[in-house]
Amino acid sequence: MHISYDQEHGTLYWYMVELEIGDVTDEDECPVALLCDANQQVVGIRLDLNEVAQYERVIALAQLHPEVSWDEDEHLLTIAMAPFAQVLPLAEPAIIDLNQQGNMVGCDIADVDHELPGRYQPLHAFMIDVDDTPEDTLPSHTLPASDESITLPAVERAGVVAILGRPNVGKSTLLNALVGQKVAITSPKPQTTRSAIRGILTRDDAQIVFVDTPGIHRPRNRLGNYMMQQARQSVPDADVLCMVVDITHMPNELDEQIAAMIRRSRSPKILVLNKIDRPNPHATECLTAFRALVNWDMEVAISALKGEGLPTFVDEIVRRLPQGPAFYAAEQVTDQHERDICAELVRERIMHLIGDEIPYGIAVEVEEWEQRPRNLYMRMTISVEKESQKAILIGKGGSMLRRIGSEARPAIEQQVGQKVYLDLWVKPRTNWRDDPNALNWLGYRK
Repeated sequence: MHISYDQEHGTLYWYMVELEIGDVTDEDECPVALLCDANQQVVGIRLDLNEVAQYERVIALAQLHPEVSWDEDEHLLTIAMAPFAQVLPLAEPAIIDLNQQGNMVGCDIADVDHELPGRYQPLHAFMIDVDDTPEDTLPSHTLPASDESITLPAVERAGVVAILGRPNVGKSTLLNALVGQKVAITSPKPQTTRSAIRGILTRDDAQIVFVDTPGIHRPRNRLGNYMMQQARQSVPDADVLCMVVDITHMPNELDEQIAAMIRRSRSPKILVLNKIDRPNPHATECLTAFRALVNWDMEVAISALKGEGLPTFVDEIVRRLPQGPAFYAAEQVTDQHERDICAELVRERIMHLIGDEIPYGIAVEVEEWEQRPRNLYMRMTISVEKESQKAILIGKGGSMLRRIGSEARPAIEQQVGQKVYLDLWVKPRTNWRDDPNALNWLGYRK
């Protein structure tokens, strides 16, 4: 077993196997405690796997090491490189890296006391240089392979920028404003974005690939787990990390959780203070609190809704991008398929029109897409979880379904550039948010 220590970010990485790029295909998290000797020196860790699914698979590779013991009754995995005298729980969870078989191949631990003299002296015999470890150990938002038939713009810099933040702070509004058109749906309701969406901004000197991630939240079903995974996986891939916050509110527990993810990255970190157009008598207190979360490289004040501060924001990002060629053609603004965008536009109208609970239990899929002489025919199915939700979506005499279609159609026609015949159907799919097969069918794939 080997261990690496990232002094800048105070993290320890424990390797169950020798990692190659692409070995890690998934991740999870769990509570963790440090095992210390009588001198407060770290000699091991203990992972609490009570909330981890299929823990038998997770621990399979770890159990091959003599330093590892497993408590079946308590579901505790102990890795002790030497005898320990104390068990010190950590506030931040361990990030568990999993391979395609669901086995833990490594885990990342954040230690707030990492700078104490001699903290890791007992572990030195097992240490390897952090620079020797693979840089890309998490699944990446794979950028397109070079296509010789496409002419790429000549730019000096290009890179991926992750837009992170808790729900409803304006991430999707910001993405749409940056690229100049709607590529992500917006709604007053939180957790509108479900998958990581790329928006592409190309200017003369640089190309920025923005990744709008689902808001960090506490997942209550498999769909929520998928959304959280999409957000977490954006962090290690990004050349620049941008945490968008609502400056009119003090940071909460979710903001602190996001900040903990960001602190582990070596990429430049920008604090994006959104909603400066709103009255805020507590602005100074909010700003001080957000500044304290991370050692930020830069902070920028913006209003995504009104477009204020965006040129400065983009300039600051470009300064921090690596030098390199563009990934996409100059005219491309997103990597989403047109069908997916149109389906999302229908879901957006439902989010605006229906009450607080139903929108989280719906998904929209395009069943038919046919070019006809006078228009483009689209048949979409709206999946709901209950028969009662179907009745609400259809409305009396079909009135609500017709309203959803009529309000979604203009945006869809603007997207495809022609007249559209939009044919909407509603289908109950019981508990689809917790059904792996339904999630896969509806496009929420890991």
